[in-house]
Amino acid sequence: MKKNELHIPIRISGIADGQHDFVVTASPGDIGLPQEFPTDIEVRVHMDKTHSQIILTIDMASSAVFPCDRCLEPVTVPVAQHFVLMYARDVASARTLEDEEVRLVDPSDAFIDIGDDVRDYALLSIPMRHTCGEDADGNPRCIQPLEAAASGLEDTHADPRWEKLRTLRTENSQS
Repeated sequence: MKKNELHIPIRISGIADGQHDFVVTASPGDIGLPQEFPTDIEVRVHMDKTHSQIILTIDMASSAVFPCDRCLEPVTVPVAQHFVLMYARDVASARTLEDEEVRLVDPSDAFIDIGDDVRDYALLSIPMRHTCGEDADGNPRCIQPLEAAASGLEDTHADPRWEKLRTLRTENSQS
């Protein structure tokens, strides 16, 4: 991504103090998300603006497609996140808020770009496990789990270096 290009711009100049709501749609490629994100990202922004600070409450939602961990079939995973960004117009305001997550914004800036933040939160909200799901009894909903698909395969490429260990195992099981 180019540094000077705005990906999800939020206008801050010319906006009166108070509360404002915006809905922005962003293309995953525009904010640097990987190809697993095939759908646009909907970003709902609630702005609370005063003369010295801007608080953005953001809800983002999209989906991503990953291979199932059990059967390798594509699984659509919902990706949603809620987060807050705080901006101060001067250093004194940032210090009085006593929060290390407060960002400084130049009073002459017309926009705040939240594209990097949306990308980071989208990537952080991807679950570690991607599965087709489970029914009420805890059984996988996969079409054919990997274990079942692999059980019909025989190991035809036995490594001859392990043959002595295999004979030891059969001798121990017979004793």
